[in-house]
Amino acid sequence: MASYNDLVKKYRKLAKRADQRLVRLEALSYEKGYEYVRDWAYATAMRDIKIWSGPDAKRFNTKPPETAAKLERKIADIENFLASKTSTKKGITEIYENRAKSINERFGTDFNWRDFANAIESGVYEKLNSDYGYNTALTVVAKMQRDKKQLEAAVKEANTKNIKISQTDAMSKLDYDMIIKQTISNELQKQGVSILDLK
Repeated sequence: MASYNDLVKKYRKLAKRADQRLVRLEALSYEKGYEYVRDWAYATAMRDIKIWSGPDAKRFNTKPPETAAKLERKIADIENFLASKTSTKKGITEIYENRAKSINERFGTDFNWRDFANAIESGVYEKLNSDYGYNTALTVVAKMQRDKKQLEAAVKEANTKNIKISQTDAMSKLDYDMIIKQTISNELQKQGVSILDLK
């Protein structure tokens, strides 16, 4: 187990690196096509920063927590941010643009990288993939992107339940469980298959 002083050294190094990345994301958010980069890894980092250092804090590199256990937890938050796909422009481009292009070619959709990144960051794709498999995950995500009326209805329903989102932020803020279940159920019914048949 690392000593407290060793953890502080590690913390300072990682915090400086993460803060530099936050600054780059802030600058990137002013570039055309990247206006929403603050919605994903950046937003999670800001939430963590405020939990650790108060509502006015904007960076990780502040006074380290007083105990080794808390310091390890803060280091873990920093490492999660640094590992996030949406914490760099390169990651966004390589992962989301390429995947969006692949889905568009396969399903005839018109995802842009931001749409697909929202679906991934929300957890919808991972949940579908783990529960139903890769092909079903892609099919349902593509269906959701095509069926704008269904998405708008889900947004309205979510708003009536006091989930504070806007239609433009729907892909990143909405709790997708309700959409996923309904979309899967509808698609399976069209094929004459019960969701129980998949289990």
